[in-house]
Amino acid sequence: MFSGHRVRGALSLVAAGFLVAACAAPGGESGEGGDGGTEVNVAFSHPTLFSTGFPYYVAKEKGFYKDAGLNVDATYTGGGSETVQAVVSGSADIGTETSAPAAVGAYSQGGPIKIVSASTTGLDLLWFAKANGPVQDSADLAGKKVGFSSTGSSSHIGVLALNESLKKQGMAEVQ
Repeated sequence: MFSGHRVRGALSLVAAGFLVAACAAPGGESGEGGDGGTEVNVAFSHPTLFSTGFPYYVAKEKGFYKDAGLNVDATYTGGGSETVQAVVSGSADIGTETSAPAAVGAYSQGGPIKIVSASTTGLDLLWFAKANGPVQDSADLAGKKVGFSSTGSSSHIGVLALNESLKKQGMAEVQ
């Protein structure tokens, strides 16, 4: 499914991204770790998802961060907007896997952040339901209650986009 070369390449890019972040941490405040490595705290939500947790855990296990002179620790958040806030507040040096609207919104309001890389384009949410259940497409959600992780998160942006689509079809918005 994935060649070893592609996985190593992707993980190397993740490690390189953390190195860039460490060098450009807010105010240059990243310190030296006990073993001489640069301390970097990365914030991300959904620590068990392939696109967020996997690269961090594998790179840590394989020693990629150590090889790059980094001591990388993770902070787990409740969604993309919390990830942005962790970076804005200085609790994390870099945030990953957040929605573009959350990051751009914080930046446009004067948040001290800089987008240094992107792993996806567009809204990368997957919405799914039981194959034999009552929801067979997004129109079946009209007028129903749905949840999202937090205001400004990618799932919240997805709900807003769903409501726009439902309105254009003359249907009730999700609640």
